Amino acid sequence: MSRDITNSALFRLIEAGHLARRALQAPLADAGLQAGDDAILFLLKRKKLISEQTLCQKTGLSPEQLYPRMERLLKLSLVCRPKFKADGFSLSRLSKKGCSVRNDLFDRWRELDGALMGELKPKQRRRLKKNLERFVELLVL
Repeated sequence: MSRDITNSALFRLIEAGHLARRALQAPLADAGLQAGDDAILFLLKRKKLISEQTLCQKTGLSPEQLYPRMERLLKLSLVCRPKFKADGFSLSRLSKKGCSVRNDLFDRWRELDGALMGELKPKQRRRLKKNLERFVELLVL
């Protein structure tokens, strides 16, 4: 009996995830960013100031992990820090360049999501999302 797993749904899911991750990381590298920087860019806004404390809470990063990322984003002129709060945390927002990079990343994300869901009917899309959510929950437990 053959033990070929390459046609299993799990193998295909892992393969698709690996390739999707690579496709999403290419524009990050082109912009001088690292994996995870996109999460910060997606949280920041152009006009609304957000505290680094809030960024830590929403990304799950500690201040020690967030600080070097923010410094790199500042050096790349993607983020601005116009104000500091009394508690030592700074308030940050996206620069114009940061908005442009974030929008490019978002467009790429949407393009890949469209490739995944494109041929599925709305009911099939909802079912796929629900099954993936269930699978993630099983793995987290």
